[in-house]
Amino acid sequence: MTGWDRRPRIERPVPWEAKQRPGVGMENFFIAPTGAELSDHLHRSIEWRAAQPGEMKSPAILIYAWNENDEGGWLVPTLPCKTERLEALRKVLKDPQSKQRPNLC
Repeated sequence: MTGWDRRPRIERPVPWEAKQRPGVGMENFFIAPTGAELSDHLHRSIEWRAAQPGEMKSPAILIYAWNENDEGGWLVPTLPCKTERLEALRKVLKDPQSKQRPNLC
């Protein structure tokens, strides 16, 4: 989980969410992880997946989400070139010491 924060949409509701009222639900959000927390979360996800028996092993690990910029879950770099979240994931995915490194597409 890379964070979830709908407060921008709650402050200024979007047309396709007709039921959203300005200010209603401002207390419902998850703070974005630090780079270390994000790296740790991915590392633990990879380890958990690797520990599952073959027939129960998931073919993927889902990271929410590449482009959920207005909901706080973004991974895509933002201006002025903030790449901390991607660097945190790269740290785990490119680690040559990792025995459980996933097969990257």
